[in-house]
Amino acid sequence: MSEALIQEEKTQREITLAKDIMDQLRLRGVISSPVAPYELPLEQALGLIQTSDALLYANEDELRGWSARPESMTPIQHEQFCQGGLIPQPGTHPAVPCPRCRAKDEQANLRARLIAAGVDGRYLDTTWENLEQLAPLDRLAGACGHIRDIVKEGHSVLIWSSETGTGKTQAAMLTAVAAIRAGHTAHVTNLARLAIEVRDGYGDRSGNALKESKA
Repeated sequence: MSEALIQEEKTQREITLAKDIMDQLRLRGVISSPVAPYELPLEQALGLIQTSDALLYANEDELRGWSARPESMTPIQHEQFCQGGLIPQPGTHPAVPCPRCRAKDEQANLRARLIAAGVDGRYLDTTWENLEQLAPLDRLAGACGHIRDIVKEGHSVLIWSSETGTGKTQAAMLTAVAAIRAGHTAHVTNLARLAIEVRDGYGDRSGNALKESKA
């Protein structure tokens, strides 16, 4: 790559950064200058950060908004305020957990629990909206919204159909996902495969075969 192209890319990155800084300052009411972001030198934009607490600390409204909707915290804001999973506060106020980092950790933990429960990879990112909710699946989808009460009351659900492709497996997976999201445990298994595995282990003398009692 020629030096001219390298310099052009560097200039473009500086223009983008200066624009981001100016946008943040305008959003916070620190400046109301009509000057276009690219007309402000990067050094001057960076200087505004150093002379304004408005870009050093997140305000209370922003923190409340991010806590309610972590996805509303933009990557620029995350890079700007988050320091190792914490958002510093002015003076002697203790730092607060970063909502974006916390949501990411919770999502990773949930995914690990779903996999451990036997939720197939195809269904880790699938929702009820991806499934044609013909009766009675529509009622099951609605029931997943208050699954805590259903588990607490000890109800059971049986879905049966002699036809394939009716959504039974996906419905079972999404019910397990709903239970895990609600803080319960779940285990997904295929009884036919389980029975075959037990049967195939009858002649195994190694001690590693799946026994009926364990199944």
